[in-house]
Amino acid sequence: MRARRRAQSEEPASWTELVARARRKLRDEGLDPCPESEVDLEAFAERLGQTRGLTIRLLPVELGAAARELCGLCTVPRPGVAVVFYAHAASELARRHNIAHELGHLFFDHQARSARFRPSFSTVLSDSQQRLSAWMGTDPSYGAHDEAEADSLGAALLGYGPTRRSHRWVATAEVRAAASRLESAFT
Repeated sequence: MRARRRAQSEEPASWTELVARARRKLRDEGLDPCPESEVDLEAFAERLGQTRGLTIRLLPVELGAAARELCGLCTVPRPGVAVVFYAHAASELARRHNIAHELGHLFFDHQARSARFRPSFSTVLSDSQQRLSAWMGTDPSYGAHDEAEADSLGAALLGYGPTRRSHRWVATAEVRAAASRLESAFT
């Protein structure tokens, strides 16, 4: 895996600036999607994995009511492999944002502030939905800036395409919780 590269620049002045930085980084790394088409997130994950020396697996999980607070989890269980668990949300826009947000942690080379013990994947996935939600809820403690950067990748990626449905999507937990209403407004 590549060494973590964190820009030593100032914090962005606005959400617009953060999304613009994500778009520039996509372009600089040759990962920007075709602006005339809907972004294929699986293809993006494959290309991102190639640049990071990772095989990235995207796995939907049913979180029930917990999906309002959790969008997913990105983890690297062993060298060369990253697993993106994402909430299988009711709306397509929310589902796509959940995936893009979690890929954002890999894209920006985010590191958790503190390591957390997690039971094995097989134990968690074979147990109850409550156990899975609790496991995902013990997130790896990304800072607020890392979460905002991950959201900015979602906005940068999903802002491409002919419909530009999510171009003005402000990334907050409240908006993610209301993504199905937002999608309805754009369709």
